[in-house]
Amino acid sequence: MLNNLRVWMMSRRLDPVGILMIGSIASGTVASLVAGNIFYKIITDCILNSAWGLAFLGSLFFRRPLIFFIIRQLVAGEDASRTEIWNGLWRYAAFRLTMRSITATWAAVYFAELLIEVAFARILSPETVATFSPLMGVVATLALIVFTRQRMRSARTRIELDEHLKWPL
Repeated sequence: MLNNLRVWMMSRRLDPVGILMIGSIASGTVASLVAGNIFYKIITDCILNSAWGLAFLGSLFFRRPLIFFIIRQLVAGEDASRTEIWNGLWRYAAFRLTMRSITATWAAVYFAELLIEVAFARILSPETVATFSPLMGVVATLALIVFTRQRMRSARTRIELDEHLKWPL
């Protein structure tokens, strides 16, 4: 939330990824509080995991997948020259393949989380699932971040070797 506020104050632009994250966190809490039933938080979590999985999967059918934009925001921020350099990396086949494979992996993990949560909801109490689910989400996200960093390092090495150049960022 603080980063969203910072981006707004500096550039008068909204950070779409940040807004989606805040919406994801807030919706489960609001659903649970309004309904007075923790079961609605579980349903909301499942819907959000499905939405994120579909967003990543669906973006594979566009020119550039969602992870390209997420990483660009992290790497370049509001710096126009860094954004231009990042966009220029798209010309390398290894970079494009890496962006698409990372995006597909994020989609698969979100769908796996969904399936695990539904399975746990069938065999465990709602309170246990609601306690376990956020922990599972944090672990999955951390694992995805580590995976993404490793894949990006591998792509960087491959591009530097194949193209005989220094990675610009």
